[in-house]
Amino acid sequence: MGIDSVKPFIEDSKKYNKGIFILVKTSNPSSGELQDLKLENGKEVYMQVASLVEKWGEELRGEYGYSSIAAVVGATYPEQLRQIRRKAPHTYFLIPGYGAQGGKAEDIALGFDEKGLRRTCKCF
Repeated sequence: MGIDSVKPFIEDSKKYNKGIFILVKTSNPSSGELQDLKLENGKEVYMQVASLVEKWGEELRGEYGYSSIAAVVGATYPEQLRQIRRKAPHTYFLIPGYGAQGGKAEDIALGFDEKGLRRTCKCF
């Protein structure tokens, strides 16, 4: 899937002032079967998707600088969460995997912005 598959949802986000979540690095144990694969450019699939989510959301940034084109990034992979936050500073994150799946509060904190804040977006 690429922009042609996602664009109708982005257009609806604009039209209805709503948001969408795109899977970037999910919390399930087998997520690496696809999301950790290396591309020809050396990036993992999840990092390429994170870059696209950040780009696709440029026009939809709200009051706090976050876009309504958001990412799902699991707390069960804290190092990847840290990398994705650096790559996508304007992307709102849904961070599953806390508790029973093994994610801890300190893992989720890696998804906060550079000031250590978690901002909420009025678009959801």
